[in-house]
Amino acid sequence: MLKNKKILKFAFLFLIGLSGSVGLLACGGNNADDVNNSEATNNTTQTDNMTESDKMAEDTNKESDEKGVVEIEGLDSLRFTVTEITAKPGEKITVKLLNNSSFPANVMSHNFVLLKKSTDPAAFNEAVFGESQQGSIPESMTDQVIADTGLVAGGESKSVTFRVPNEPGDYIYICTFPGHFSAGMKGTLTVN
Repeated sequence: MLKNKKILKFAFLFLIGLSGSVGLLACGGNNADDVNNSEATNNTTQTDNMTESDKMAEDTNKESDEKGVVEIEGLDSLRFTVTEITAKPGEKITVKLLNNSSFPANVMSHNFVLLKKSTDPAAFNEAVFGESQQGSIPESMTDQVIADTGLVAGGESKSVTFRVPNEPGDYIYICTFPGHFSAGMKGTLTVN
C-alpha cells in the first residue's frame, strides 16, 4: 500500500510538472486554450504540438485507415496523434497503439479505450480511476467498452481488432491512464 501511495505521489508530481511545462510552452501562442479547455470536444487532429515525425506518422495513419488498420501514437504531451477515425457500420478495423515514451510505465502508459455510445466518458474515466488507480479497465466496467488495447508502456505497442458498431454516430475513445483524459487525450470514431 505504501509503495502504491509513493507511485501515485510521483505520478501526481510528474503530471503537475508536465502541465507546468506545457503552460510555459503555450505562452508564445494560442495553445493555452487547448490545454486549459480539456472539457471541450475537439474532433480534429492535434498538430500544434506535434513533431515532424508525429506529422509523418499521422499521414501514414490516414492511409492506414483506408486499409482497416489505424496506427495511433500516444504522446508524452497527453494527446493521440489521431483524434478522428471514420468507419462504416459493421466494418472490421484494427487499432495499433504505439507508445514511444522513455518514461517508466507507472508514470507514462497509454491505452485506447473505445466506449459505447451511451457511456459518459468523464464519468467512466473517473470510475476507472476509483477502481484501478492505474488506468486498467476493471472487469466490472467492460460492458461499457467496445474495444480496449490495455495499457501500453513506453517503447511498446498493442493492437485491438473489433467490429465497428452498426449504429451510425460518434463514439468516443479515451486514454484512462490517470490524468490523461482530463488533459485532453481523447478522440472520436465516426460511424457513417
